[in-house]
Amino acid sequence: GLPGRAPRLIKLFHAATVGPAGLKAILDVTPLRQMNILPSGGCSPANAAAWWDAGAFCVGMGGGLVGKDVGLEPGTLAFEKAVKAWEEQERDAAKAFFEQAAQRNAAA
Repeated sequence: GLPGRAPRLIKLFHAATVGPAGLKAILDVTPLRQMNILPSGGCSPANAAAWWDAGAFCVGMGGGLVGKDVGLEPGTLAFEKAVKAWEEQERDAAKAFFEQAAQRNAAA
């Protein structure tokens, strides 16, 4: 980093090992409350609000927002299952997440 410059964002990875309650506890008793914390690795559209409510500045997600097929070989059974899961459930969850994030941002 640059001398005399504080980080603007701190990534908390594997956030699932801490959980939203753990993040809240840490932020309640440390000066990290002044930092922007980005939990990643364990965040999903289903639990993003819990992370935000715990004090996360933002959340990091991969497959939960773009589909788990993105890292798989096309034509494989795993790829086909991931595409089906995206089409049947995950796409709607990702859409709802983005709508929720936009609403929270507008209210802030």
